[in-house]
Amino acid sequence: MPEMKLPDDILEQKNNVGVFRNPEEDKEIALGFNLIISALGRRGTGLSQDEGRPVKGMILAEELSPRFVRRLAAEHGEQSFLAAFMMTDSREGYGLDYLLRRHKGRFYRKRYPNLAVV
Repeated sequence: MPEMKLPDDILEQKNNVGVFRNPEEDKEIALGFNLIISALGRRGTGLSQDEGRPVKGMILAEELSPRFVRRLAAEHGEQSFLAAFMMTDSREGYGLDYLLRRHKGRFYRKRYPNLAVV
C-alpha cells in the first residue's frame, strides 16, 4: 500500500471514501463510495435517480481523472455510467469514451510542465 497522507476531515467521514492513486495526477478521492459501487453493481438495470446521481457525479467531477473512471468500469462494467446519462443504446466502449472526452477533456489535452523563470 502506498504511503498517503489524507486530511483529517476525509478520514473522519461517516460515508465511505474511495481513494485512487493515479501516478500522473496524484491521489483522487471520491466520497460516498459504497453507494457508487452498489449502483455500478446493478449494471445499468433498474438504476434509480438517487443511485444514478453519484455515478453521474464521477463523470462530471473535474477532480477525478478518466483513469479512475476506467478502473471502476473495468471492475464493475460501464453500463451504469451509460444508464446515468441515458445512453444505454450506445455500442460497447464508445459511450464511455464519449462521456470521458466530453466531460473530462482537459485530461486528454497536451499539458506542459509548470516552469518558473528565476
